[in-house]
Amino acid sequence: MDGGLHDEAEPLYKRAIKIFEHATPINDEDIGKGCANLAYLYREQGRFAEAEPLFQRALELVSLSLPADHVDVAKILNNLALVVQAGGRFTDAEVLHKKALTIYEKQLAEDDLERITCLSNLALLYHKQGKLSEAETYYIRVLALREKSPPQDDPTIARSLSNLGGVYLQQGRFPEAETYYKRALSIRESRLPELHPDLTNSLANMAALFAAQSLWDAAAVYARRAQSIAVARAKRAGGGPTTSLNAPKAELTNYAFAWLVEADWQLFQAESFRAAQWSAQTAAGSALAQLGARLSIRDEALGRKVRERQDLVAEWQNLDALLIGLSGQRDQLYQQLAELDRKIRKLDDALVSAYPSYSALAIPEAQSVTDVIGLIHDDEALIQFAFLADKAYVWVLTSRAVRWVKLSETPVNISLLV
Repeated sequence: MDGGLHDEAEPLYKRAIKIFEHATPINDEDIGKGCANLAYLYREQGRFAEAEPLFQRALELVSLSLPADHVDVAKILNNLALVVQAGGRFTDAEVLHKKALTIYEKQLAEDDLERITCLSNLALLYHKQGKLSEAETYYIRVLALREKSPPQDDPTIARSLSNLGGVYLQQGRFPEAETYYKRALSIRESRLPELHPDLTNSLANMAALFAAQSLWDAAAVYARRAQSIAVARAKRAGGGPTTSLNAPKAELTNYAFAWLVEADWQLFQAESFRAAQWSAQTAAGSALAQLGARLSIRDEALGRKVRERQDLVAEWQNLDALLIGLSGQRDQLYQQLAELDRKIRKLDDALVSAYPSYSALAIPEAQSVTDVIGLIHDDEALIQFAFLADKAYVWVLTSRAVRWVKLSETPVNISLLV
């Protein structure tokens, strides 16, 4: 659901709750489900503090009407667990996930999607806490269940493979991590659209794996591929890498750039300066670039093309966000996304050809060290920071020299000091 639909849904859900509350006779189950719907919306928006009491109320009301082991009770428990987990209360989240899983295991078939999702949520919770053995156990169960159902190259299987690879990487079991990461990458390369963020994730995971072994040449190869997708996604939106509605995607983009910068740090290649610029782009920067571009339009034909592009990009972003969270059949949506990609690329080519000045503003390019030095006067200096994963870097450029330093403090510590 995109931001506009969120705004429309919230008052409707609130109105539905009021109607249920004033109905005669009062139906606790209807009120509870209305609260749950509003809570789902808040959770999707990241409004966890508002979602939790609604889920709690929904659980209390639904439990008055339904058996304690009803699937609807499990759904609320599972979602409440995710909200509680987002607040860092991992022990409470574990209890709720396990209650939900007990119900699902009693009421649903082994290969039911909701049951598998609950298992996966519990595995992710253990992984986030660093309980790697427990996470591995549940990830293996999830993978086994997903592999029972065709097709064997379903992207949900790639997600399980990737999660297991992450556990093995943290445990230093590099050969096993590589096996699972490569299987995940192979599936995503064959099944996902070329700009899908999960493909970026797989490539960045491979870069992280080789970086952990100080195999910097191999790490740089995968990091550059990840970077190329992240940059293409940024250009698709006409600016920075945050091209959809959820924050994790921006974090994922930084993850991709982090390994390219680190690999280039080890290999000392100037390409990392470009990567740092893309990592520093934000949704606000993207919006400003697009606003400036719109304000610069005086050509009616150009204005029509720009509006057409913006409409296509909005459609692309909504479909992209839908695909990322979707389980089940996606092939038709992939085809729609590919067709939108084709239309946007064709329009971009036409804009670059006919209106190069506009394109330079609306779809900015990262600059090379050489290009930037050529713009700096003798009494000037440019400083570029990059805060990527758990590392921080700074570039200082003057008209005569370049200095590149990895800072001793982490981004978190720097944010506390500044």
